[in-house]
Amino acid sequence: MSVSWGSIIIFLTVALILYGWRPLQRWKYRNIPGPRPKWMFGNLADIVRLGRPEAFHKWALEYGPVFKVFQGGTVIVVVADAAGARAVNMRNHSRGISLSNFAGAEEQRERLGIIPADGGGPYWQALRQAWQTMFHPESLRQYMGFINMSSERCADALQPACESGDTVEVWRLMGCLTSEIVGSAALGIELDALGAGVAPLPVDPSDITFQPNDDAAAVAQKVAAIVFAGTSAITSLSKSPYSVIHTLFPELRPLVGRIAFLLPDQSSQRLLQARARMRDLCGALISETRGGMKGGAVPPRGPRGLPSGAFVHHLLRADNRQSLGRPFTDAEISAQISMFMNAGYETTASALAFTIYHLANNPAAESRLLEEIDAFGRTAVPTFNNLKQFPYLSACIDESLRIHPPAPGTVRAARQEMLINGFRIPCGTYLYATLYSIQRNPQYWDDPLDYRPERLLGPNGTSGPSWAPFGDGGRSCVGMKLAYAEAVVGLVRVYQRFTFRLTPGQVPLKMKYGLTISPAAGIHVKVHPRT
Repeated sequence: MSVSWGSIIIFLTVALILYGWRPLQRWKYRNIPGPRPKWMFGNLADIVRLGRPEAFHKWALEYGPVFKVFQGGTVIVVVADAAGARAVNMRNHSRGISLSNFAGAEEQRERLGIIPADGGGPYWQALRQAWQTMFHPESLRQYMGFINMSSERCADALQPACESGDTVEVWRLMGCLTSEIVGSAALGIELDALGAGVAPLPVDPSDITFQPNDDAAAVAQKVAAIVFAGTSAITSLSKSPYSVIHTLFPELRPLVGRIAFLLPDQSSQRLLQARARMRDLCGALISETRGGMKGGAVPPRGPRGLPSGAFVHHLLRADNRQSLGRPFTDAEISAQISMFMNAGYETTASALAFTIYHLANNPAAESRLLEEIDAFGRTAVPTFNNLKQFPYLSACIDESLRIHPPAPGTVRAARQEMLINGFRIPCGTYLYATLYSIQRNPQYWDDPLDYRPERLLGPNGTSGPSWAPFGDGGRSCVGMKLAYAEAVVGLVRVYQRFTFRLTPGQVPLKMKYGLTISPAAGIHVKVHPRT
């Protein structure tokens, strides 16, 4: 019996049409509401057009606190209920979804970092323990000198614009501040990001290029910009055919991921180059640190915390006897350094810049903040013990994080069947807790888009599950305390000397959505001296 080519073509066409309607996924999740998916592409058109956070927020208001979306060939159950999101984060530690197009060795290197690593196992537990030591209060106390020094340099960088009346792009400036702090306080690297002024990066990460004379600060900031843009399959759909194939045909991901690594397109090549530059930087730091340790240059460690610049020393000395049962490899240590420099730079910079944005647009809140700072002292230098003396400033930061959380949501893979708001979620389902939507939901917040720091004052201001910009559960942001110390000290030192006003055309602020949330074209302000 022979089969004609015509019959084969007809069979493949029918199979492709059926595949594109995702009949098995539709049946499996038939009881969960959600927007109607289009053939093959599912709900991608709206996600790309609106941005994932805004699309999910729109659908949460339309379909309720639990709904499904078809991200191409992958069904994601979105949880926009505060209690449900907490349950998702508390009970599930695995992210499931890869952060890039690559498979094989490159994906394995990617999963060595604490953020993409599978949660709950011995390796993740060893990482978590090592990172927690880095952010112990005694460690933070040691970092305060570097945080103050970089914050003062940040204020000094604003002085020329204050005198000339020039506009300052404050988001990039805050990025220079946070990269300096991460480098000096944690890693012992002198990142002179603020020394020569602010060198703005191109708005489009595809325009970023590496130069042979790039210093560590330039490499770190360029890598962060490329990595955060390139790790979102949605934002890279128009730039990489591999992203399109992964999204529409998830079953082909292992094969296509290896091809993407061996035959990278321009977008994938840029991401690989960025990762390679960061690995080179991390490898050099590890070698230098190990050499110093052999020569006796080991920073003294306190009973609980770490001295400044000792993160790499700490990872090299960790024996992980009670968890992993072996020391960390150089590749594992390199992944932590890279993760620290990328995540610690971008997210804290956004928190600082968004707070300045909201204060510049709300003179009453700014006035109250200035009163608190003036009560502390216009020239006083904040210490670790002073951090809790700024309740209104903390509320300003928290309210900014509520409206503009740097990470709009958390992704988890359900390790067992879950019941959320009456819906049964099958084991293995990708769950997305949309913090962005929860923190803007009028069910939890009166006039949620209004900037009202006073609503978060007091011990119960941020204690509920409806405020969770750092995530929740075992995979919540391990560096939250350092981020707060940077934000409080940085803003105190800046507002001791200056105030800010937005240049026209920035209300509402245009946003860029990827793995994180950031201003699409920065935040531009005029700097005014305090009188």
